[in-house]
Amino acid sequence: MGAFFVASFPENSEKEPEVKVFYSAEMDGLDKDGKHVEVKTQFKNLFIGRFFEKKAMKWYIQSKLVGIDGMTFFCLLKT
Repeated sequence: MGAFFVASFPENSEKEPEVKVFYSAEMDGLDKDGKHVEVKTQFKNLFIGRFFEKKAMKWYIQSKLVGIDGMTFFCLLKT
Protein backbone atom coordinates (compact mmCIF):
# COMPACT_ATOMS: atom_id res chain seq x y z
CA MET A 1 0.00 0.00 0.00
CA GLY A 2 1.44 3.39 -0.93
CA ALA A 3 1.00 6.56 1.07
CA PHE A 4 2.07 10.20 0.76
CA PHE A 5 3.43 12.31 3.62
CA VAL A 6 4.48 15.88 4.39
CA ALA A 7 7.00 16.60 7.13
CA SER A 8 8.16 19.98 8.45
CA PHE A 9 11.67 20.56 9.76
CA PRO A 10 12.54 21.81 12.29
CA GLU A 11 9.47 20.91 14.30
CA ASN A 12 8.08 23.50 16.76
CA SER A 13 10.83 26.05 16.23
CA GLU A 14 10.16 29.70 15.50
CA LYS A 15 13.82 30.75 15.18
CA GLU A 16 14.75 28.68 12.13
CA PRO A 17 12.98 28.75 8.76
CA GLU A 18 10.66 25.83 8.20
CA VAL A 19 11.40 23.34 5.41
CA LYS A 20 8.56 21.13 4.19
CA VAL A 21 9.36 17.76 2.63
CA PHE A 22 6.80 15.85 0.55
CA TYR A 23 7.53 12.16 0.06
CA SER A 24 5.93 8.79 -0.53
CA ALA A 25 6.40 5.48 1.24
CA GLU A 26 5.24 1.93 0.85
CA MET A 27 3.36 0.79 3.94
CA ASP A 28 2.93 -2.83 4.98
CA GLY A 29 -0.54 -2.43 6.46
CA LEU A 30 -2.82 -0.90 9.07
CA ASP A 31 -3.49 -1.98 12.63
CA LYS A 32 -6.96 -2.19 14.25
CA ASP A 33 -6.83 1.55 15.03
CA GLY A 34 -6.00 2.54 11.45
CA LYS A 35 -2.34 3.36 12.17
CA HIS A 36 0.37 2.36 9.70
CA VAL A 37 2.27 -0.83 10.50
CA GLU A 38 5.76 -1.76 9.33
CA VAL A 39 7.02 -5.35 9.16
CA LYS A 40 10.74 -6.01 8.60
CA THR A 41 12.27 -9.34 7.66
CA GLN A 42 15.86 -10.49 7.40
CA PHE A 43 17.46 -13.77 6.35
CA LYS A 44 20.58 -14.59 8.44
CA ASN A 45 23.80 -12.55 8.71
CA LEU A 46 22.00 -9.92 10.79
CA PHE A 47 24.23 -9.96 13.86
CA ILE A 48 27.62 -10.12 12.10
CA GLY A 49 29.78 -7.04 12.65
CA ARG A 50 27.95 -3.70 12.56
CA PHE A 51 25.37 -4.88 10.06
CA PHE A 52 22.51 -4.85 12.59
CA GLU A 53 23.31 -1.33 13.84
CA LYS A 54 23.22 0.08 10.31
CA LYS A 55 20.10 -1.86 9.37
CA ALA A 56 18.27 -0.91 12.59
CA MET A 57 19.09 2.79 12.10
CA LYS A 58 17.80 2.68 8.53
CA TRP A 59 14.59 0.99 9.67
CA TYR A 60 14.15 3.50 12.50
CA ILE A 61 14.59 6.53 10.24
CA GLN A 62 12.21 5.16 7.62
CA SER A 63 9.54 4.46 10.24
CA LYS A 64 10.03 7.73 12.14
CA LEU A 65 9.59 9.83 8.99
CA VAL A 66 6.16 8.33 8.30
CA GLY A 67 4.99 8.42 11.93
CA ILE A 68 5.21 4.73 12.79
CA ASP A 69 5.67 4.23 16.54
CA GLY A 70 6.76 0.59 16.46
CA MET A 71 7.61 -2.19 14.08
CA THR A 72 7.54 -5.97 13.92
CA PHE A 73 10.74 -7.76 13.02
CA PHE A 74 11.25 -11.34 11.87
CA CYS A 75 14.65 -12.98 11.41
CA LEU A 76 15.05 -16.40 9.82
CA LEU A 77 18.14 -18.15 11.12
CA LYS A 78 19.02 -21.22 9.11
CA THR A 79 20.46 -23.98 11.31
